Amino acid sequence: MPLLTIRRQRRPAVPRPTVVPIDAPFLPRTILDQIAPTDVEVRPEALVVENLPAAGLAVTELPRTVVPGWLRPVCGRGLPFDLTFLIRPISAVTAQRFLDRQVTVHGSAQRFGAGRGRINDTAQDTALEDAASLRMPIQRGQEQLFRVGIYSLVRATSASALDGLLRQARESFSRVGIHTRETRFQQLQAFRSCLPQLTDELGDEHYLHTSGLTALLPWSAVHLWMPGGFLWGLVSGTRTPIVINLFSNPPLTDANVAVFARVRQGKSFLLKLIARRFLATHGAGTRAAEESRGARCVVVDAEVKQEYRPLCDDVGGQYIRLGPGCPVRINPFDLPPFDPTDDDLRDPLRDHIANLQRLMQLLLADRGHTLTGEEIAILDLALAATYANEWRDEVTGEVRGGYTTDSRTHRSERTPLLADLLQVLRLAQKYLPPVNRDLLKSLATRLARYVEGSLADFFGEPTNVSLDARLTVFNVSALGEELWPIGLHLIEQFVWTQVRWHHVQGLEEPCLLVVDELWLTLRSAEGGAFLETVARKGPKYWLGLAVASQEPADCLNSPHGLAIVHNSSTHVLLATDRGALRVATTAFDLAPTEVQLLESAVPGQALVLCAGERLFLDIVASPAEQELFDTRPSEQAQRNRERRRDPAHQALVVPAAAAVLPAAAPSRPSLTERSWHLFDDLEPDDDAPIPLPTWRGRHQ
Repeated sequence: MPLLTIRRQRRPAVPRPTVVPIDAPFLPRTILDQIAPTDVEVRPEALVVENLPAAGLAVTELPRTVVPGWLRPVCGRGLPFDLTFLIRPISAVTAQRFLDRQVTVHGSAQRFGAGRGRINDTAQDTALEDAASLRMPIQRGQEQLFRVGIYSLVRATSASALDGLLRQARESFSRVGIHTRETRFQQLQAFRSCLPQLTDELGDEHYLHTSGLTALLPWSAVHLWMPGGFLWGLVSGTRTPIVINLFSNPPLTDANVAVFARVRQGKSFLLKLIARRFLATHGAGTRAAEESRGARCVVVDAEVKQEYRPLCDDVGGQYIRLGPGCPVRINPFDLPPFDPTDDDLRDPLRDHIANLQRLMQLLLADRGHTLTGEEIAILDLALAATYANEWRDEVTGEVRGGYTTDSRTHRSERTPLLADLLQVLRLAQKYLPPVNRDLLKSLATRLARYVEGSLADFFGEPTNVSLDARLTVFNVSALGEELWPIGLHLIEQFVWTQVRWHHVQGLEEPCLLVVDELWLTLRSAEGGAFLETVARKGPKYWLGLAVASQEPADCLNSPHGLAIVHNSSTHVLLATDRGALRVATTAFDLAPTEVQLLESAVPGQALVLCAGERLFLDIVASPAEQELFDTRPSEQAQRNRERRRDPAHQALVVPAAAAVLPAAAPSRPSLTERSWHLFDDLEPDDDAPIPLPTWRGRHQ
């Protein structure tokens, strides 16, 4: 079925006017005489109607790529002009015959030139490609062909004002890729063509199919409002709210988001906004929320400034700063659950040993290098032996290990530690078949740093952290740049294991994993490969992945980053430089108008690609969110001054002898109470115009 069917109706016959007696010449003969202008002057450059000049513009060429709403910049400038579309449908039989002839003519010309060694004419190749691609959709009834004339009539109060308005109108059209001409010596024909009487006296027609025609109409409506979602922003120009639910399937196939922007353009601000509104809205009023099993969010942050701490305090989450002296422990040997109905969890032991190989690459390989094949083989044997053998704790007497292929032996209280792997390497003659002793000694020496060195506390004890809080923030800035990939991989693997345990236990809830500064993970092939696994398989366990990067090239030049982007249903592009835009244009098939918008975008403006829609939004935040998330130095300095002027804070910094205990702080309201009025000041105006649909079409 065609998307748009226009039936041309026969105009009703106009009744003949009543003959007025000759003795009453002062009376109007018809109603047309009452509404007709008193005088009309036709000039080459304008049509003057009752001393008010008007001039016509005819569209002579349309851009090859059209985006729904691309005429809004023209219609939204407030210029006094009429815009007319004259649409004439072409029957399917006629359209098919016309396209067949076009394919035959252009194909023959192409073969004729190739036979004589001539270079192909690009315009002819394009026409052939367009005609060939339209034949099948029209034959199947999926598309219909139309002849469309687009004209504009510009009005003004004087001749000089008309010249200026004509120039502005032509500039507005040219910005969106439309070429126009002034209708000199055809002003009367242009005037008649713009009247609502279905007459085209200029003849500047274009061939459009149904998809291109629907994208052409400037009043087409956008409908991107997903139940259970939260406000992402307001469409630029129309101020229409856009509500997206990342876990809405359909229309989304996954809950993954990829955000790209240069520094200081609101990338981290948007991630914080997504996290807070996701927690405030998702699962509200459900049984899971009543049992404190509502939506979960885990943030992995590498910034020294601890930008996510205010958000964590606001929603009552837990903030974990990994590094020396931190009491938090994560045991990388924790196994995922066993589930015979899940192909990925039928043999969790072997699957996890493969994941531990990636961690060993990060721990033991020299920077910029990878482990050799023989070292990987030794580690594979050693990891299997670590799980299979029993280990007794010299202090507590507890027994670890003893795992077999039987899932009943996989008890969490008997999970081995990294120290047990070190014992296997040091006593290889007892636990391993004959292998290269020099390599064993080298591997054991490198592993001892994480078992007996400065990082022994972090890696050498059982896991003592859980994801029970609504928001958990892991900050790895204290690990140092060298250990960042290790910390990021350890956290992401821990979250991945916990999410699958919740799934098997029937306690799953929507969980969003936020990875700020994706380039840190992609620096290592192992970290990128693991995050790609999360992006691919996460939807199966109700897990979404939100990543951010300063440049698209960081992701798209990496095979794992490219896979993460391709497995993300939602993409957000904020202001980027021209070099990054060239990469983004190819990756996301950006139209020239979208490139121009991103080049001139200011912080807080973004192009959102979601569910087949392409929207340019103004990201809006409430005053409370602005205060929580704004990291501009001026704003931080102002908040610091206000905080230090607070009498309660001054009482904390007086000398100890004169210090007075501060009054008990009032209890913090619950997340539900704080979120009740979250969007009160963001309600759209009732009179806001309906936005355009952002389906992206191609004008063939």
